Amino acid sequence: MGATGTTLGNMIRQRRKSLNIKTQKELAIKAHVHRERVNQIENDKYTGRLTDLERVLAVLGMELSAKVIDRPTLETIHLLFPDEDED
Repeated sequence: MGATGTTLGNMIRQRRKSLNIKTQKELAIKAHVHRERVNQIENDKYTGRLTDLERVLAVLGMELSAKVIDRPTLETIHLLFPDEDED
């Protein structure tokens, strides 16, 4: 996604600024993480521990969530693509 797209990093940067946390260093201090981690997170380059990400999110009043998504199985995929020959 491009630099202006809705990525997790962009959401975090926008939230930081909306809370008047002016610098990544200030956020890092509040979250008890290294400033480099905040930079990586905001630039969608972070591949570290979830605990550091969760600390940053907590300071910003955000949380990470996951959801189960339904995907078709081999037995049900044909329902998504009906045979064109059938009328």
